[in-house]
Amino acid sequence: MQFSNSLSARKRRRTAIGIALSVLLHVGLFALIWSQVDEVPPLVSANQPAAPLQVTFLTPPKTPSTAITVPPPKAPTPPPKQVVRPKAATQPKVAVRRPAKPTTTARLSPAPSPIQATPPAEQIKPAPPQMDMSTMLNAARDRRRAEAEAEGRPDPDPGAPVASNAPADNAVAVSNIQFLTQRSQGGGGVFQILNKGPRIAQYAFRGWGATNRENRRQVINVDAGVDGDINAAIVKSMIALIRKRYPGDFKWDSQRLGRLVELSARETDGPALQAFLMREFFGGS
Repeated sequence: MQFSNSLSARKRRRTAIGIALSVLLHVGLFALIWSQVDEVPPLVSANQPAAPLQVTFLTPPKTPSTAITVPPPKAPTPPPKQVVRPKAATQPKVAVRRPAKPTTTARLSPAPSPIQATPPAEQIKPAPPQMDMSTMLNAARDRRRAEAEAEGRPDPDPGAPVASNAPADNAVAVSNIQFLTQRSQGGGGVFQILNKGPRIAQYAFRGWGATNRENRRQVINVDAGVDGDINAAIVKSMIALIRKRYPGDFKWDSQRLGRLVELSARETDGPALQAFLMREFFGGS
């Protein structure tokens, strides 16, 4: 036990001595090297004594400097502007209504208005075959007396000759014969307005007469012109057609008045006839 302790103590001592020697050796070596580095050997020339060192700085020859001109950087070209074309303004679509076709309603009289003579208010009935001439005259005289009493006028002279009273007795018969004669000669007709616009109108005339030319239906076109009165133009055209058949007096069957009216187609009576037909076809006072 003691032997082992002495052996270990001996080893420790040797180790410590070795470490100490190593440290001393390194320190001495370091001091030697440091002293040699600090000493600067003098510059001694063999022929000349030592003199202070003079140092002259020589400026190197100037070499021509080539000025390198660096071009300024080009400004970046801006991108081409996109031309924005304005969109065409779409015009609002306007719904245009097509004008409806003018429906010209013909203003018709309640019934066709034929130009005709006054129908006999009372027709003389033919006497029976068994009656003689005197009986017929007496009957006519009695009828004339009754008419006079109804109208409040004095009785005709019973003693007057029969010839003087003949026109009054036969007035209805003569009127009827005259109407038939005028109708056979083409003296009647019916007007009918077919259509009427602001400037153009059309009416029909249905006439009757002895010839085929008169007994036919005619369609007459009327143009009132710019800013013209179409109603007046229609009436003037009708008057011109009436004068071809009736240059003088004629009878008009007025459906507006409900009776026959005696009118005149003479040039002097033109304004009155035109005013009457304007009221007859187009109303008004």
